[in-house]
Amino acid sequence: MFENAILDLSEGLPLLIIVIAGALEQEKDLITVEDMVELLLESRLETFCNESDTGSLQVDRIYKHFVLRLNEKLRQNLAALNYIPGTFTGDQAAQMLVSDYGSCAMAKWKAIRPIRIRHMLNFDADRKRFDIQGIIREIVKAEIIINDLPGVRTRYCKIYSAVMKEISRNMGGADFVKALEAFSVEQVNLSKLLHEVHNTQEDTYHFFIEMAESCTELIQIYLAKDSQLFYDACLKLADLYKRDIDKASVNLAIGSMETESKGEFQKGMEKYEAALSVLQKEGPSLKLATLYHKIGRNVYKQGNIVDSITQVLQKVPSHFSNTWQELCQCDALHIKSNWSIICIFGTI
Repeated sequence: MFENAILDLSEGLPLLIIVIAGALEQEKDLITVEDMVELLLESRLETFCNESDTGSLQVDRIYKHFVLRLNEKLRQNLAALNYIPGTFTGDQAAQMLVSDYGSCAMAKWKAIRPIRIRHMLNFDADRKRFDIQGIIREIVKAEIIINDLPGVRTRYCKIYSAVMKEISRNMGGADFVKALEAFSVEQVNLSKLLHEVHNTQEDTYHFFIEMAESCTELIQIYLAKDSQLFYDACLKLADLYKRDIDKASVNLAIGSMETESKGEFQKGMEKYEAALSVLQKEGPSLKLATLYHKIGRNVYKQGNIVDSITQVLQKVPSHFSNTWQELCQCDALHIKSNWSIICIFGTI
């Protein structure tokens, strides 16, 4: 009798029926089926009192009832997971919550499992990824304030900057297809990560500088819409914290974006020269060699084959001069047909 009443009151909505069943299972020692019918009737009464003129049932109020009946700890855990805009793995979820549980294993058992068995998480068995039910996402966003928002943001930046760097590394090697697949499922999360630069503090600042330096191609090709605002914010942060080397790294990345993606060679060269003015003072380094290589690429892409050697030679300090004097003995046609010579910049 009461079971049929529950079906009627849920209006046959599959997710709502599942959530109700989960609540009954978890609280069977406290709430009976009869109690649940009374709770649903009270929720519907509140709903009908707040209906629009159309007379349509505001089902989200019933979902809201179940979300807000969670204890405070579970509500905070659900809100922290909701900070991830896309799907996520079990390990990523555990890392978001680990600070309160000591280990990822305990976070999975004590934090994620109770939410999952209440049917507030979907699980894609093929991709092995979780997601929060859509209507529940909206309720959590509207109704639950994250108490430790700075901590949640820090953990988000740590988790997904590592994801971005791994994808970027794999895109440069034999695992390109695997990396592209990983990017396709993480794209929403990585896009949000770039926007997190506007909320960063000094303790998370280094995540963004490392991404600007090591994930340049991924950002400028696959996250192009967010790239300019991201790099501009990184430059402002480097100025704020007075990190000249970091600013040089960001200028190098912006120069690459202007040269390779936009074809804005003059703007690219200006950024390269800004980076060069800092890096030359630091002495020989892989970063400096990379910069020389990119300067050569910039001039070469403008069609100035010999000038790409000449102009770079003017910028290269004495510790590179002997090698480059030997390279300059090559005739222009040989250089043009063997662009790999200029790529030696990256290995000097």
